[in-house]
Amino acid sequence: KEMNVITRQEVVTISEGGDIDTWSVDMSSGAAVVEHEKSMKHSTGELASAGLCLLESGGKSSDQVVTAGSDGIVKIWDSSGAWQVVGEIRVDGGQHPINMCSGSGSDVVGAALGVMKEGEKVEGSVRILSLGDTGGASNGASASKGGGAVTPSSGKYTLSEKLALNAQSSGSLAICWYGGRLISAGAEGSLQLWAVDTGSGQSQMLSEETAHKSNVNSLFTFGDEVMSGGDDGLVHCWSVGPDKLIKRRTIDTTVQQKTDDASESKGVSCVIAHGKRLFTAVHVKSEILVWEVESGKYIGRMRGHLSWVTSMTTVMDDDLLVTVAFDATVRIWSIKNSSTSFFWEATKAKQVKYEPLSGLLSVVALPKSIQTKHDPLKEMNVITRQEVVTISEGGDIDTWSVDMSSGAAVVEHEKSMKHSTGELASAGLCLLESGGKSSDQVVTAGSDGIVKIWDSSGAWQVVGEIRVDGGQHPINMCSGSGSDVVGAALGVMKEGEKVEGSVRILSLGDTGGASNGASASKGGGAVTPSSGKYTLSEKLALNAQSSGSLAICWYGGRLISAGAEGSLQLWAVDTGSGQSQMLSEETAHKSNVNSLFTFGDEVMSGGDDGLVHCWSVGPDKLIKRRTIDTTVQQKTDDASESKGVSCVIAHGKRLFTAVHVKSEILVWEVESGKYIGRMRGHLSWVTSMTTVMDDDLLVTVAFDATVRIWSIKNSSTSFFWEATKAKQVKYEPLSGLLSVVALPKSIQTKHDPLKEMNVIT
Repeated sequence: KEMNVITRQEVVTISEGGDIDTWSVDMSSGAAVVEHEKSMKHSTGELASAGLCLLESGGKSSDQVVTAGSDGIVKIWDSSGAWQVVGEIRVDGGQHPINMCSGSGSDVVGAALGVMKEGEKVEGSVRILSLGDTGGASNGASASKGGGAVTPSSGKYTLSEKLALNAQSSGSLAICWYGGRLISAGAEGSLQLWAVDTGSGQSQMLSEETAHKSNVNSLFTFGDEVMSGGDDGLVHCWSVGPDKLIKRRTIDTTVQQKTDDASESKGVSCVIAHGKRLFTAVHVKSEILVWEVESGKYIGRMRGHLSWVTSMTTVMDDDLLVTVAFDATVRIWSIKNSSTSFFWEATKAKQVKYEPLSGLLSVVALPKSIQTKHDPLKEMNVITRQEVVTISEGGDIDTWSVDMSSGAAVVEHEKSMKHSTGELASAGLCLLESGGKSSDQVVTAGSDGIVKIWDSSGAWQVVGEIRVDGGQHPINMCSGSGSDVVGAALGVMKEGEKVEGSVRILSLGDTGGASNGASASKGGGAVTPSSGKYTLSEKLALNAQSSGSLAICWYGGRLISAGAEGSLQLWAVDTGSGQSQMLSEETAHKSNVNSLFTFGDEVMSGGDDGLVHCWSVGPDKLIKRRTIDTTVQQKTDDASESKGVSCVIAHGKRLFTAVHVKSEILVWEVESGKYIGRMRGHLSWVTSMTTVMDDDLLVTVAFDATVRIWSIKNSSTSFFWEATKAKQVKYEPLSGLLSVVALPKSIQTKHDPLKEMNVIT
């Protein structure tokens, strides 16, 4: 580029708990790495609203950061080194909440006051504050990485109120500067244009325009325009004349907000523009809708946040969009070259760098890992800890602990092993059983044609291995039965005209030898396969699905298989005699059957047609009881998008169906098929689900490489935890993030010889 490009920059956020945090975005290696840097305190109490802005000097942003909150306090921080409070003021003695702040040139700050009734009085003014240098040195306490509170100091600046604009009678919700003028907006939906002269202490309202039907939540200055977004779902673009605001055009975001709940708010919480695009954060599904600025043409949507987006900013020469929300995450999106791809998220306790082949293909809970403690109130032992195991596209086998001994859910990555070193297009996990109970033996099978038996009782060891057909046929999944029997569903691989789609029944025998499989260590390590202390031999080959077996499950001593042609087959299997018989074949789905699940006296099947069938298993046939059509609840604007069901699991009175559209999990009543709700969070297709903690928690894994844990107790479907290998999170109250701003002085660059310029890293 033959220029300097940005390689590193920092952003700062403020949370509901009054925490001020800085985050570094580093692209010096080419990949985006985001890390939590420092923590400070604006206040110790809860903030219902808060704002961040930068002071400017000579038309450029300075090192001075302003924080303001619903505690009525405005603080000035020097961010040039160790963060220090260099000025503070309590507006009206701190008795009126502040919704946001906005910095102008000449060290002037506008603070938008919210609503608080004092008798009959409602305060909704905008206060103009000016910063003066006392010439003294700051004695504000500095911040340390990862934590630390700052004791407010008198500072080296005086912060004084210059003007009070009697702006919005019902509360000022948003303000922005346009040159030397200020625009305010409030709960009544109007926009006001003000001329402000801090020198003389004079102000004048130049015009007031009816803009929105109710709350105006966001104002953004973009070139020669100001944009407003409100609870009515509209975004208006205004030009600023000498004495009035002139509406140029309107974008109605509600036409792209899809919800089944007519009462759900379709408001716009935040607006920002860059280049030729406008980004509008909306309430429905916490999405960010993208539009062409000039034409208002809809471009697409950006999904990932789990609650309302509260603030947005750009970094890296506007190549990256940073968003924060009440879900306590900082998310970073690539918006270069018309892309709206999410590629990074962070909370204080985690950092992630993308790794290829990290998508998770299967998950299973380990019953023998359960730990309990006595609960005197319940007069019984309750589970406090349990482990699950996952397998990824890269052949990684990982164990994760779910610990609720403290009352909160804490999930941590424990061990890593290797099923294989190559890429897996499909894989399965299952447990062997002995005497009707799950044992410590875990089975892994993959598209490499290999089946391995692992002893998980201590250090994980390979105790048996077989390559089905010499490893030449891919395995889609496996399912464990009693009596140390495993079913392996073979996928499709053409050999000339031959298509292999059989199910192989494997039996485990004890050789009496000790295992010499290598053990796994926490955080990494590969296992060298051993001959092991078990023999794993093929007993039967069921010529099941001619187009490939995609799913299998056991029902007593019988096996049910399903494949790419949409049919289900019921088999009687006798490993002792080596005999098998297909008892029945039922037409079930129009194409691929992706999932089978045994639930009580039923078997459930889910397919690419978006249907879930519930079957009873008779002596010699499958009988369809009822069907749930998930497609009626899968909302998409793309008619070609698959509405398939990737995974099915049931618990109690509810059925959980992972669907392709938006990677959601739809929840239904098992018996009636009544739709209950949806669980959002995964960014790509869910591949596998299981339950832990006496079925109180649902564990899901997906191609987005995350393990997500959901509370499904008492009809709740609340997501409260996610994990990847590189991060762990414990939920903290008051951690929702309220505002974000980029720090220009934190920019680091390096010279790019191709661009012939410096670029931001």
